[in-house]
Amino acid sequence: MNKNLLILLLIAWHLPAGALYQSEPDSGISVREIERLPDQSVIEVRIDEDKGLSSVGGSMLIARAVCQLKSVRGFQQTHKLEETTTGGVTRMRFGFTDSEDATVAVLWPAYAGTGDSQEISFTESFCRDIEKLFTTRCVIQPPFLSVDLPESGFYNQASGKSCDLHSDIHWEPYADSKDSWYLNTEGPGGSGRYWTIWLGRAEQGQAAPVAGVCIETSTVGWRTLQQFDQTPLPWLSDQDTDGLLELIIWSSFYMNNDPFTGEPALMAWVYRNKDGDRFTLDMDLSRSLAKQISAAYRRPVSSNPRLEQSRTRIARALEDFAQGQCSGQADRQAVE
Repeated sequence: MNKNLLILLLIAWHLPAGALYQSEPDSGISVREIERLPDQSVIEVRIDEDKGLSSVGGSMLIARAVCQLKSVRGFQQTHKLEETTTGGVTRMRFGFTDSEDATVAVLWPAYAGTGDSQEISFTESFCRDIEKLFTTRCVIQPPFLSVDLPESGFYNQASGKSCDLHSDIHWEPYADSKDSWYLNTEGPGGSGRYWTIWLGRAEQGQAAPVAGVCIETSTVGWRTLQQFDQTPLPWLSDQDTDGLLELIIWSSFYMNNDPFTGEPALMAWVYRNKDGDRFTLDMDLSRSLAKQISAAYRRPVSSNPRLEQSRTRIARALEDFAQGQCSGQADRQAVE
């Protein structure tokens, strides 16, 4: 999965409805606008599973597609109204509006009540963040835009397939001012320091969760980080001290986007829970945590000059991200 997270996706945009928005060649994803109304669009998404591209890349590609459509159509924000999947093809209907109200689904009488209030609202600031992360120069990109908890069963966040729940799984309980959460962490394993994170929420009276997600990730970037103030690495934590727990997904990136020759670095992404069933990526909290990680990279941990040079480059990349900037290979060549 991790190499899929490193694929850089590009889209060539065309104005007429029905045009094909193709990702980078051989990426396995295509997005096409198949219906256009004055304040709505239907997009069709096809993912070629034979290419081995995870749904992580798909969700990011779709997000950028919708942001581009919103910009082309001249609206302030958009909101997903419905989604259907048939025969491996997903069709999504989005509505556009000039309103700053996030509950914009009520503006379309034909779909009133079908808009999912849990969906991400594609505001100007959200789209700016997506565009920065999707530029070919960016080396730091989030694994997911959101993490959704199903009503029943456990499902893999990336593939959407059912997770096999171990009979002897050890759940660690967490609680905040609203919910009771259960977490199980398995890892790190192998040369890639792979983890599987299980997250579930228990209803009142339940001793263990009956539904949740499993998330696979790699912390191979620990090879260059080596030390951090918060160890063991937290996966659930109240990052903004508001009494609610945020989900933290630790993942790795490579300074030249090449897992074979690049320097692995560690990053953490913060997801805020607002309604119990969805954790949504919070860029501000993620930037704040990136600043803490960059500070750890600035502290000397080795007498190896080459490692310390790598740590300095990684610290710069994280500091750029924390300041809302994109760091990439051209930036590194300028400072080396």
